[in-house]
Formats: sequence, structure tokens, C-alpha cells
Amino acid sequence: DLLIVVGDPKSNNSNRLAQVSKDIAHTNSYRIADLSQLDLRWLKDVETVAVTAGASTPTPIVKEVINFLKDYDPMNSETHVTASNVPVEKILPKIKKAKPVKIME
Repeated sequence: DLLIVVGDPKSNNSNRLAQVSKDIAHTNSYRIADLSQLDLRWLKDVETVAVTAGASTPTPIVKEVINFLKDYDPMNSETHVTASNVPVEKILPKIKKAKPVKIME
């Protein structure tokens, strides 16, 4: 019934996934950057939701959307919170300390 594409708004890949869903599969689709952009009105009268993501979308962001949808209950307002809680350290790669460079004379 519905496809949620998780990905950056500037990502051609993410935008194309949403477009193909609408144009070819004739399925409503929305692209969101993270859970905070999910509009609960999109879920009204929807039985099946598919989730996909752009190639560079961090896995923790996608998992957060999937887990939200898995737990979502239209009759329970406690499951309606769409604030994203993915810590930045889960998204960004770890920065390695530079190794000292030996200078040969």
C-alpha cells in the first residue's frame, strides 16, 4: 500500500526509488531523511508498508524507521512519537588518530 524511502533529499538514488514506486508500481511513496519526517497521516488506512533506503543511508536511521513501523499502533498514542533518537556516533564514521610520520633525513 505504501513505500517509505529513507534517504537524503539530495540523493538521486533515494528520489528515484520514490519516483519509480509512484510511476511504475503505482504505489504511494514518500522519501524521508529520518524518522522525524514521517507523517502519521500517510499510515491512515494502510495495511502494508515497505521500507527501502538510498545506497548511502546509514543503517541505524533505516532500522529506526523500521522499528517504529513495526511497533506502531494507530490506537495507542504512545507509539506515535516520531522523534529521531539515533546518536550521531552511530551515523558518523569513527575518526582515527593520525599515526606519527617518520621523516627520513
